This record gives sequence, structure tokens and C-alpha cells, in this order.
Amino acid sequence: MGVRNSSHTLAKLLTPFGKQEALRLTSVSHPEYVTRLNQFFLDIDTRALLMHGMEGEVYANPQRCPEIQFIRGQHSVVLQQRQDIVVAPDKLPIARDVATTARWTAQCLAGEIAVPYALRLQLACCLVAGGMSPTMEQAVATISKRFG
Repeated sequence: MGVRNSSHTLAKLLTPFGKQEALRLTSVSHPEYVTRLNQFFLDIDTRALLMHGMEGEVYANPQRCPEIQFIRGQHSVVLQQRQDIVVAPDKLPIARDVATTARWTAQCLAGEIAVPYALRLQLACCLVAGGMSPTMEQAVATISKRFG
């Protein structure tokens, strides 16, 4: 139907995995939902990265890293503060279509063009939350080593 309601939020929270095996990447459109979802994840004792997204969807923006909260067990911590990052216009594709975005992403992954810093920060949060790195500093260093 295209109409947002509470079932949209519930669908984003479903996972076929056990609560400790899953890492939920969750975003919200409205600031008041950050507090509610944060408390929900604390109540169900699960791991999650929670952020503001585009239309409520998790979205990796090369020009903006949203505030990202990491919820684990009974603790919630801000892993990354919101940052607007200026990216030179020639470093991002002009077109926004699927083919152009896929080509640009492939070039980033191949090391042909630089992965924007905002995306590196978001990746670093995933490494920390996924247990692949103990700190943001080490996660950023790992990403820099991989992508230059």
C-alpha cells in the first residue's frame, strides 16, 4: 500500500537469527523513535546499530555519517557522532541510477577510487558492532589498510 504504519517498524525488527547471532542495522526517520527503539533493543537484550536514515531506511550516505548508536546487552553507546563531510563533486557520480551506483561501488571496492570518509566511518561502526574490531580507531585503521 505504500502507507507507513507500525507494521513497517515491526517488519524492520524481524530476524530469522537468534538475538545474539544477529546484528540489526536499524534506522528511523523521526528523532523520537531513536529513544523508543534504543529501549526496545535494551529490553530484548540484542545487538543493534541504530541511526537516522533516509525515509527510515538504513542508508550509507557518502556525504553524511549519521549519529550511530551501538546497543549491546544492557548498554548503549554512541559509536559515531553525526558528521557532514564535504566530498569534492568529482569524487561522486553525478547520476543516481542503479547502474551508475553499482559501477561506482565496484570501483570503490576495487580500490580504483577512494571510499568516502563518511562511508569508512559507517563501515567502522559495523566492524566494532560485529566484534571484528575492539575500537573505532582500530576499525578505521583496518578500513584504511584495506581501501588505502
